[in-house]
Amino acid sequence: METTLEVRWFFRGLPPAVVQRWFRLECLGKSLETEVRTDLYALIAQERLNLLTEFLSHRLSCEQVNLKSRQGNLELKLRQQDFGTYRFSNSKQSRICEGRVEQWCKLSDRQLLNSVLPCNSPQEINWIDVNKEREQKIEQGVKSELTWLKCDRGSWWTVAFEMTQKKAEKQQDRRFQDVVEKACQTYSGPQLLVANSFGYSQWLLESMPQTMPQR
Repeated sequence: METTLEVRWFFRGLPPAVVQRWFRLECLGKSLETEVRTDLYALIAQERLNLLTEFLSHRLSCEQVNLKSRQGNLELKLRQQDFGTYRFSNSKQSRICEGRVEQWCKLSDRQLLNSVLPCNSPQEINWIDVNKEREQKIEQGVKSELTWLKCDRGSWWTVAFEMTQKKAEKQQDRRFQDVVEKACQTYSGPQLLVANSFGYSQWLLESMPQTMPQR
């Protein structure tokens, strides 16, 4: 089980050239290998989510659950906390960058997944294909990404920062904020605002509401 801190922004269309240039040349960090893959995301009706209640001891909303199939492997992410809005730009010369910082817990053990899946068969879930091309960097344990997204509802792009939390490290949350702040100080492109800052689950709900299973 893995716990992460994340902040993410979504935009319609293709990433502007100025954003691509910023990420490749100015966003701090060591470049990692570009990923090209297709993930299948589950759109789960609230009634099915309620079947997780017994396992988790509390009710979940659709935007708190991220179930996907990645290269044939199931991954379940649950939002543990929403820390609210953070303002990351601390320079008078930089634009305001605000986003919602969230803590997620990822379960990938197949046996555990089988015990918490909201239905008996993956075939009963409404799956959405999302094609991704992701550029990544890493700085002090914080991964940054610029990702192109393509699905039935068109093209999108997302900027995100993510850090795996380790219990033994006391200053890691502050380090996460520092890295994001430094990256935002050089950012160029559409403004990073809290209105378009959320996780994949909420993005799916907002971009494809009519595809939710009807009951």
